[in-house]
Amino acid sequence: KKNPQFEVAIAAVDTLVWQAMASVIIPGFVVNRIVWASKNLVESDKIAKLPPMAKKWAPTLVGLSFIPFIVHPIDEGVTRLLDMTIRQFY
Repeated sequence: KKNPQFEVAIAAVDTLVWQAMASVIIPGFVVNRIVWASKNLVESDKIAKLPPMAKKWAPTLVGLSFIPFIVHPIDEGVTRLLDMTIRQFY
């Protein structure tokens, strides 16, 4: 017979790990790298000179614009990762 309190604890830990990875850690890292790359591109000589205000805000806007495109792949990836790792134990 399964212990209902143990099942609740497992569900809570699983949810915490999934949310931390899929909603905070991985998206934060991905958006950070997109903003970093955008900033490097804006400050390089590879594109036309931009006004100072555009140089300041363009990397942030590019990073934010990628959010809708990264959500589903990250969610799917984290689900698969947990299925192949910690979910094997419960």
